[in-house]
Amino acid sequence: MARKDYHIQYYQKNKEKIKAKQKAWAKANPQKIKDAWKKWESSRPTYQRDKLLKKYNLNEFDYLKMFKKQKGICKICLNAQTHKKLSVDHNHSTGKVRGLLCDGCNFGLGWFKDNPEILLQAIKYLNNHA
Repeated sequence: MARKDYHIQYYQKNKEKIKAKQKAWAKANPQKIKDAWKKWESSRPTYQRDKLLKKYNLNEFDYLKMFKKQKGICKICLNAQTHKKLSVDHNHSTGKVRGLLCDGCNFGLGWFKDNPEILLQAIKYLNNHA
């Protein structure tokens, strides 16, 4: 069995345990999360950071306030994303910021075109084919 396959199987079997451990770690290490975010943010070219924040009409204080309110975890899956900052999720029609998401959830919403009807169909599909 390939190493990648082993890790996938291990994660599948221990998903809840892993998520609980991630939540506990995030709760116990808020400063490490903040430091990791600062490190990532400082390594990013200023023009990109400014462009991103301007796009959503946010400043760094606004972002950090949202980050703190969400306790450093994704608003959907409730997992911490410690290797990089959470993404700013927004309504593509109105531009209104909805919250901060991990890459997986943010990409997922994008793939489902931010359409609740498609997401409901996906839920029905998963429930019928679990």
